[in-house]
Amino acid sequence: MPPERPERIYLEEDRPLHQRDPESLSDAEAITRLVQVEADIAGSHALRAQLIALVAAQRPAAADRPADQPGAAGPLTTPHRHADPTGEDSAACTDGGDDADVVPEILEVSEWLPHELQMAHPYSWTAVQDLVQTSLVLTGRLSATLALLRAGRIDYIRARILADLLGTCSEPVAHTVEALVLPTAPGLTPGGLAGAVRRALARVDAQALRRRHARARRVADVGYYPTQDGMARFYADLPLPVATACTDAVAGYAKTQQADGDDRPIGQIRTEVLTDLILRPWDTSRHPVTAEVTIHLTIPSTGENLDDDAAAADLDGQIITAAQCAELLTQLGSSRLFLALHDKDGDLQAVASPAQLRRAARRRGRRGRTRTDRAGVEGPDNVDGPGLRPPAMTTGYRPTREQVRHVRTRDRTCRHFGCTRRARHADLDHHRPHPEGATSICNLCCYCRTHHRLKHQAPGWTRDFGPDGTLTITTPTGTTRSTRPPGPETLWPAPAGAQPGPPRLTVADEYDSPPF
Repeated sequence: MPPERPERIYLEEDRPLHQRDPESLSDAEAITRLVQVEADIAGSHALRAQLIALVAAQRPAAADRPADQPGAAGPLTTPHRHADPTGEDSAACTDGGDDADVVPEILEVSEWLPHELQMAHPYSWTAVQDLVQTSLVLTGRLSATLALLRAGRIDYIRARILADLLGTCSEPVAHTVEALVLPTAPGLTPGGLAGAVRRALARVDAQALRRRHARARRVADVGYYPTQDGMARFYADLPLPVATACTDAVAGYAKTQQADGDDRPIGQIRTEVLTDLILRPWDTSRHPVTAEVTIHLTIPSTGENLDDDAAAADLDGQIITAAQCAELLTQLGSSRLFLALHDKDGDLQAVASPAQLRRAARRRGRRGRTRTDRAGVEGPDNVDGPGLRPPAMTTGYRPTREQVRHVRTRDRTCRHFGCTRRARHADLDHHRPHPEGATSICNLCCYCRTHHRLKHQAPGWTRDFGPDGTLTITTPTGTTRSTRPPGPETLWPAPAGAQPGPPRLTVADEYDSPPF
């Protein structure tokens, strides 16, 4: 028998970089490994685009409701549109623009494809729309760009720039621009590549840039999205020269105010100047601007301690302390304020204005005093307040005003998984159709118009709606997602051994019992 070969012993430095412990790499080896990882990620992104295109091929637009039937999508539905950082942009961009503004590959695919992908993976709505468009363009007319991505020579950010700028161009124009920019694309930053594509596009098809600008003007908008610490970011889509002029004007006013002795940070002064320029509080000839504000609170149990510094409320999905809440109340002015009262499990029990809450919780009358009821009969004034409770069901098809307020306050947004469009603009849908299903808060659910249409039109989707408001949705391929109406977070109990603080006010000191 031939002698056995001795087992080869590999030293750590003899192994390929991808098999070695990262802690054993030198700085030069770590950089080399980083480049390899980026190439692997790019290859995975290319595979993702191919997988999405494979699913898209099984979801043709021909299966959607025809355009001449009620409830069909608009004539130019496409994800090639304004990107809203909140994800609350409308589900379909319908305008009277030229067909050249539309990504052709999108028109061949069912409008429900992005919704199905969002169920499979929790993308944001803006991200999944962009992902579908980019994937279809790369696997379609930009095959050379996809090959470069698969080889790891460019990353997804650069591939997306090419797909975005060339997605609405004709195929010959797209191929010509690809041939001009791809040789240098691996060595360009994303900004450098975008500039190179625009310059090449101006040489090959200058009208494409004009059409993009015109479309951007048509879909321009203003809005805000919450950031953190009770703040929000206000944005507006403006032509570049106009945006520059507005920024310079606000900065000039702020510098003048600072020169007059305002010692606050200059950024804070700028934000106040912008607010005053828009709301113009000194202009009494204008109608006052009102807003509706709902603060979500958890109903404390009898005897539960309340701490103004620690107690938290929820405003537009952001946690605020009791002190912030009190400060907010002084700033509301003519705004309409409502309090959404949740139990300890987060279930909404009632929605009331401060006046309604006071009436519902008024204390038992003093001994010996009398009161007159609506029939004019006098009696002892020892009756508790009426209390608050969820609105009762109705026999009609249309929900009552109280039901509408309760359901929209409970759901806050469209209840479809991943959708953040606000409930105040949503449809109230009977989960079980009326009259088999009652018009009650347990059978009503908020859907934006797009997801309301999806419920009734998209083939193969099913859903279940529980008595507690839990919504479970299943896609044609079996992916299941559940959503529950949001509620204030339950505060964790104090850790064992924590030192007690000063005496605190309890609910029992103020009311006989919670009025619910």
